[in-house]
Amino acid sequence: MDNIKAVVFDCDGVMFNSQKANLDFYNTILEHFAVVPVTHEYPDKVKLCHTASSPQVLLGLLGADLGRAAIEYAQQVDYDQFIPQLQMEDGLIELLPQLLQHFKLAVATNRGDSMLKILDYFEINGMVACV
Repeated sequence: MDNIKAVVFDCDGVMFNSQKANLDFYNTILEHFAVVPVTHEYPDKVKLCHTASSPQVLLGLLGADLGRAAIEYAQQVDYDQFIPQLQMEDGLIELLPQLLQHFKLAVATNRGDSMLKILDYFEINGMVACV
């Protein structure tokens, strides 16, 4: 344990349950293109929305042509509106200060700038040394 200097977390599914927020984000984009929303009736699509990067999701749901247009449109959609729908995973808020006594904490994620805003929203930005 003496060699361990830091603990690195992923955001989605580790720090936060983001499934509802991500579905609402993608469904906002789909609505713009008049495409039927992803619901839990389609578990493969829900899984795609929760586990893949935005370009992979949009290309997978919409195909090449519409997917590329949706990728461009997605850059205009402010993810901040979906942050309140994130749910902090049980025990995280108690775990972070304990780990912080011994290690630096970091987050590795494919999220863009929304990660910093998420940390701010949940008031844990001061615990994380690096994103």
